[in-house]
Amino acid sequence: MKAPSIPLALVCLCSFAFVIPSQARLGDDQATLEERFGKGESIEYKHEQDRGLWSLFDTVLRFEKNGIQIVAGLVDDRCESIVYEVPQSTAEEDPPEGLSWAEVQALMAKNAGEGEFQMNSGNGAIQIWSRPEDSYARLEHNQSMRSHFRRVGIYSKSVYENTSALGEGIIRPEFLRANPPRNLEDF
Repeated sequence: MKAPSIPLALVCLCSFAFVIPSQARLGDDQATLEERFGKGESIEYKHEQDRGLWSLFDTVLRFEKNGIQIVAGLVDDRCESIVYEVPQSTAEEDPPEGLSWAEVQALMAKNAGEGEFQMNSGNGAIQIWSRPEDSYARLEHNQSMRSHFRRVGIYSKSVYENTSALGEGIIRPEFLRANPPRNLEDF
């Protein structure tokens, strides 16, 4: 049997060296997020449904891409929570459609790596999904268009223990001990 030529061997070696793995957004560092979404703006983010969660992160970055606002919470330069949100409209403009079910599924698939999310519960306006290995998703419907979603949050299991905790906003005690709210660090 004849050994492969050097050009063929080089092509094979390069194909292994440049394979980009399917990788979850959770776990990404700031540089990877900025490579994917553009330069992030460090912000103080608050959302009524998250009950103070965003104050626990070392860094909270906001991005905007294709009309979608993206907020990522990082601890030790590792993304632990990410939210995709369609901006709310004002009275003068038409309300935005929101994210279609196909777009939501694509976001969940991109954040699931090699796994997939399964639906756990839903009360109409909010659905809770889980990926048993490592993450949860919270989907919020657009109030004016029930067929579309206005907000998709994906959270690491290091933040919430289970889907009930996510639904109730009960943050994992280990996460709170390691990342106390800024005003309670010395307590």
